Amino acid sequence: MTTRLPGTLVTFEGPGGVGKTTITELVAGLLDADGVPVHATTQPSRTPLGELARHGTYRDMAFACLCAADRHHQLATESSPPWPRARSCSATATSYRH
Repeated sequence: MTTRLPGTLVTFEGPGGVGKTTITELVAGLLDADGVPVHATTQPSRTPLGELARHGTYRDMAFACLCAADRHHQLATESSPPWPRARSCSATATSYRH
């Protein structure tokens, strides 16, 4: 049985350089100003593993595996409830490299 968690997940997806992180920061700031708790993330994450995926020279399957490992780590350490404030909006900027 699936348990529904409180909150809303908002994602901004697209290729690198189109402003996903910028819009995530703007939306998070507006929601926070209105008193809505926000947990903003990015994928790949800002952890060492995410930075390796983000700035490394890996392509194809190696890049996919790095991103999958980073996502798994992020879910286990950052994105899974309980968040500091349970009723939150999680805004995520997801980047894809071609």
